[in-house]
Parts: sequence; structure tokens; C-alpha cells
Amino acid sequence: MTVTGVRRDARSPADYIHAIYTPDRLAEAVAGADHVVVTLPGGTATASMFDARIFDAMKPGAYFYNVGRGSVVDEDELIRRLENGRLGGAALDVFRREPLPDDSPLWTLENVLVTPHMAGTTGDFGSRLVDLINENLRRYHTGEPLLNVINLREEST
Repeated sequence: MTVTGVRRDARSPADYIHAIYTPDRLAEAVAGADHVVVTLPGGTATASMFDARIFDAMKPGAYFYNVGRGSVVDEDELIRRLENGRLGGAALDVFRREPLPDDSPLWTLENVLVTPHMAGTTGDFGSRLVDLINENLRRYHTGEPLLNVINLREEST
């Protein structure tokens, strides 16, 4: 498998990543992919990032997966490509509007798998979350840096 990534900083890819592109080169990054997996956060910088231009840049028959945020996808454009066969299929865990409305075509398309916004859940999720909270509380009280800090200003720009 060849793995291509997209992120703000394209330096120092991991050993298993063939190439890293910056977001302004997203169309180029998805062009040869058989499968495109989206894990993006929401925010103004990522709003409708996957639009007609990006879907049209994807390889015909490619599969699309979104486990990030629904706001990063123009669902109308995605549905068009799924209905006309441009995309082979999609697995979607998140949507612009949740719960996904009953009248959404995504429910009835044969080439779409809809999941209930649970992609990140595992059997031990609860205990891992409690462990992380406890560790961050300990770090907070001792003045150590917290784990898994998100820069909200950066995410929403």
C-alpha cells in the first residue's frame, strides 16, 4: 500500500508515508488514490474542503471515507458523484447535520455505508479516557505540560 498524507506542515513524513502534501495541493494528493480517508477537524480552514473540485480530481471509482467532521464535505457534491458512479462508494461516520436527516439520499444509495458517529470508539475507550483525564489533572497540578492539547485558534483558521 502506498500512503499519501495531507497536513499543514509537509516536512518529515513518517517512514510509512510515501508523500505529504500541504492543503493547497489536496487535489494533487487525492488524484491517484483508490481510497481517500478524511480525519480533518472542523473549522473555517477546513469548511467544505472536499468540494466539487476535489471530488472531480479523485480517481474514477475511488472510495471516500469521512471520520473527521461533516463540515469538511460538500454533501451535495459527494452525493452527485456517488449517484453518477464517479466515486465507487463512501463510508461516512459524520455529516453536516446530525443525526443524518431521514430524507437524505445517503440512506438509500447502495454504494454508501452510514455509521453512527462512532469511528473512534473502542471497547476500552471509557477507561482510556478516564486515565487521560487523571493524568492531565496530575500534570495540571504539578505544572507539567498537558497531553493531547488542541490549539483551537489554529484549528479554526
